[in-house]
Amino acid sequence: MAEATGPDADYDFELWSMDGNLRAGDDFDQEIQDALRASTTGVFAVSHAMLTSPYIQNIELRHFLDTGKLLVPILLTEINAFADLRGLAPRQILGWNNPYERQSSRATRRRWATKLAEELHRVLDERSAR
Repeated sequence: MAEATGPDADYDFELWSMDGNLRAGDDFDQEIQDALRASTTGVFAVSHAMLTSPYIQNIELRHFLDTGKLLVPILLTEINAFADLRGLAPRQILGWNNPYERQSSRATRRRWATKLAEELHRVLDERSAR
């Protein structure tokens, strides 16, 4: 993920994750709420864990669905074809046929990350042209 959101000439990507942005003792809900309010785009790493997390479903994903902010779902791990996608079903999910976890070498992971970066640029460019 960091490869796709690294230094960019056009956009200021900030990779936000619990592990990287929260420290022991932080009020995680307040930190996440602040980050959600400040965000313009949410890239959601779709996985079984994401689809079964009440916090992600009820707070994080709901924020993007309710506000109309840009939401870009990407498939990290294979999921059951009949899984409840929690509001993501009508959206194209990047990597649906080729999730990140299938990338077995550094080269294929880089190609996958490059494709993600290109898709983010395409979507953001189209949105800013409106």
